[in-house]
Amino acid sequence: MLYQLHDLRHLWSPLNVFRYISVRAGGAAITSLALCLLFGPPLIAWLREKKVGQSQRKDGPASHLSKQGTPTMGGVLIVLAVVTSSLLWMRLDVAFTWLLLFATATLTAVGFWDDWLKLVRKDPRGAPSRAKFAVQIGTALIVVGFLAVRPPSPEHATSLLVPYLPNTYVELGVLYYVLAVLLFVGASNAVNLTDGLDGLAAGTTIFCAITYGVFAYMAGTV
Repeated sequence: MLYQLHDLRHLWSPLNVFRYISVRAGGAAITSLALCLLFGPPLIAWLREKKVGQSQRKDGPASHLSKQGTPTMGGVLIVLAVVTSSLLWMRLDVAFTWLLLFATATLTAVGFWDDWLKLVRKDPRGAPSRAKFAVQIGTALIVVGFLAVRPPSPEHATSLLVPYLPNTYVELGVLYYVLAVLLFVGASNAVNLTDGLDGLAAGTTIFCAITYGVFAYMAGTV
């Protein structure tokens, strides 16, 4: 949205900075942080009041028992901050960003549904596994189908770039789309496997977010 301000640079030349990815990436990061700092404390207080806290496994280390009752579902705030800052700083004419936001919102809704049933409705089973996988696979097929019709790099639409080897690609053909769906569904379940005993995934999410942020920035500037 703010990107469009560079169209007014003829009125005030400093508005031209909104063209640069570095400015918008930094602005998005600061906006996300500000939203989390602003709304985080009241959200945590509300979750504590509603007793929406994480239950610890009794067979885990004793050091983890102190985390009993730690407010969870804070991922909702993180996603809202990310989506809000993205809409504010992204280029609205880039379809791939909208595709990413669609996938993020859809998978977040599935996770929220699962946590809501477990923590609020007190149903230990959570959302049915078949339903969760159906939504994940369906979302993956939409994303992969879009990339098949509008690949970001048409000359390498079904190829994988070999890391550290410039201009070295492996052509996968149709297998590329099968692999993409498997990776999408696998990655969407990775947090559930990684957060482990305490169910608090903020630490692992930080490292993943920074890594993907660096990749995205490099891809946008090369």
